Amino acid sequence: MNIKYRRVVKDTISRKSLNEKANQQQWILFALFPETESNPYEIIYLNPAQDTAIHYIEDDFLQLAYLLVRGDQDESVLQEAESVIPVYLEHEIVFFLEKAESIESKVQALHYAAITAPDTFYEYYFNRFLDALKSTDIQVRNAAIIGIGYVGWREFQPVLEQIAESDPVQALRDNAQKLLEGFSPRWKSSE
Repeated sequence: MNIKYRRVVKDTISRKSLNEKANQQQWILFALFPETESNPYEIIYLNPAQDTAIHYIEDDFLQLAYLLVRGDQDESVLQEAESVIPVYLEHEIVFFLEKAESIESKVQALHYAAITAPDTFYEYYFNRFLDALKSTDIQVRNAAIIGIGYVGWREFQPVLEQIAESDPVQALRDNAQKLLEGFSPRWKSSE
């Protein structure tokens, strides 16, 4: 089952409030995974038909929380979730990407884009990551590389190869190489 939909949760929701909203929607608590050194906090609900999962994940690496919805009724359950849980919609992410001026806001916008990007290639987001990789700022370029790791589109392979070979910063070359090694088996199996 592919990851179909991910949405960044706005900072305004607490775990308690999330649980209340899940109860209102009659979602069934399926699993709760406390945060560990190697895994984020995650809670998984099932819709009443038990054919679609709603994951709430607190990603400390990107410093944000997001919903991941997948299953037989993913589109309708996503709409339901968006109606009760404050999430950033695509037009808001596009606004952040277009209007970000500070390094911090550019990094945050790239993180948001990494989470909300669809499973299949989407040229708009692809080009925003390419633009970020041209930045003179190391943090922005690194955020783009990290974002590519979340997106995972095969179209990024030559981009990562170029970074791994020629970025002036060793840490960024290393990060790109790690992604290439991690994605290589997946990309080969999809040929």
